[in-house]
Amino acid sequence: MELHLAERWETKRDGVGWLTEEKWERLAPRLDANKRMVTIRTVIHWAREQSWDPEPWKHTAISNQYEQAAEKLAKLSTQVPAEPRQEGLEAIGDADETAKTPRDLTRPGGLVEILADFGECRSSRKTRIPAIAGAIAAVSALTQRQYIISTPGYLTSPGLQVVLVCETGVGKEAARDVVDAVCSLNDEIGHAESYASGQAVHRALTDRPTQLWANDEYGRYLKIAAQAKTGANEFGVITMSVKLHTMFGKNLPRRVYASSAAMARVDHPLLVTMHTTTPKALYDAMDVDTVVDGVLGRQLVIQLEGRPALKPLGELSAEGLSESIRKMIGEVLTKLRDAKAKRVNHNAAFVDRDGLVPGLQGHFFFPISASDDAERHFEIIREDCDARVTGGVAAALWSRAYEQILRVSGVVAFGHAVTDDNLTSPKITMDILFWARDFVYHCLEELIPEAEEHASDGDRDKLQRAIMRNLKKLEGEQADPDRWVRKQSLQQNIKGRGRSSRDVKDEIETLIECGDIEVEKGDDSAPASPARLRTSL
Repeated sequence: MELHLAERWETKRDGVGWLTEEKWERLAPRLDANKRMVTIRTVIHWAREQSWDPEPWKHTAISNQYEQAAEKLAKLSTQVPAEPRQEGLEAIGDADETAKTPRDLTRPGGLVEILADFGECRSSRKTRIPAIAGAIAAVSALTQRQYIISTPGYLTSPGLQVVLVCETGVGKEAARDVVDAVCSLNDEIGHAESYASGQAVHRALTDRPTQLWANDEYGRYLKIAAQAKTGANEFGVITMSVKLHTMFGKNLPRRVYASSAAMARVDHPLLVTMHTTTPKALYDAMDVDTVVDGVLGRQLVIQLEGRPALKPLGELSAEGLSESIRKMIGEVLTKLRDAKAKRVNHNAAFVDRDGLVPGLQGHFFFPISASDDAERHFEIIREDCDARVTGGVAAALWSRAYEQILRVSGVVAFGHAVTDDNLTSPKITMDILFWARDFVYHCLEELIPEAEEHASDGDRDKLQRAIMRNLKKLEGEQADPDRWVRKQSLQQNIKGRGRSSRDVKDEIETLIECGDIEVEKGDDSAPASPARLRTSL
């Protein structure tokens, strides 16, 4: 038996320099003393007790993976698009020859590429990945509330929530440099590293309806938000960012708080993010609800694997944006105001004027539309995204891929309109559409394996689901047609099973802050006493 086991292990571990005759002889007496069936796993356990270190061969495997990922990101080339599923539509690759040729996914052209060039020059390493992440987010914020992406049967926001994932010391500051440079040229964009609460986000949007949130420790922030006792404020901000992702065509309703002044209604709020995090911090913070129901599905997660080579010091640049680019960006808001003033008759609100798309309260958008050949391929891409929704974590992420492609393509199209001085008629061309599709696909294909490996259900998510489930149950038992439930009754129903009263109270307050639970108000608009709650309609 000893010889057979040794031969098997020698074969499996050939070339890694672990097994020697001397080491095997140290393990053999253990086999004699053990009367039960001995497996490879048992011998590995004994080996670790004898100070065997498995890391050398693990590190070799990980190093190989990093090299492959780095090579893939360095090339950032696309594959030839697949044939369409729907008869009568031309193949994506047949409509435009550029779709068949490899392309650099960090070079989409227009203002996005110009800003990525600026970020690359300031990066200490030979990579454009952080710079392109910052450029996409910055141009997304630069659209403010002036544009809406208009496609057949679908209007969507050009607002992107970008997350850059890379190791410490590989150039995350390049992304922030791009964002800071653009925001410094436009006072209409609120730029914040953090918000104290979901209420603070609402207040910020009231002052400036376009906000760019740039968190430098986003993975750690998510982890804190998942803590029931200490992360209520952070969780409120995360929940608000999730809601704002789909509120651009609507409004953030007026809210009345017990301890502060009322927050005004915000029409067409736009929240753009440019978060940065290390891989470990992000993956440690993942749970099932974060991936499936919430944050990650709405975010464009751009990953940089490994540690790109350092640039020679002589190639580094600390210069700001050139004067011509600063002027181009600075003039965007002025030109848009002048163009809209000439084209909109404000006495006829909610009426489409000269191709403008009407919104709430007389707000009009310039449409980001598509060329005829690009428009014919929306359905193909939409079907391809839907075909990838096959279940589990991957399904939750692929289900929003088509919307992400539209948003990315709209942002790039706007960037081209800025450089072409054609701000009133941005067009999503075939090349822009293919670039956006390939970029989003690449991001998802990098993210999904990590999400599937690290996602797990968190205690905080379980508690919040329990609160909502019990509140709905108590509502159904009430004689009150308005469904009001005493807060004390809900707390009594929830506590126990390892849940402290403080945890239950904190999570109820968080759900109130996020708008999932309503509080009954008295005649003076203050909370009624005794406190009564119900699920939001």
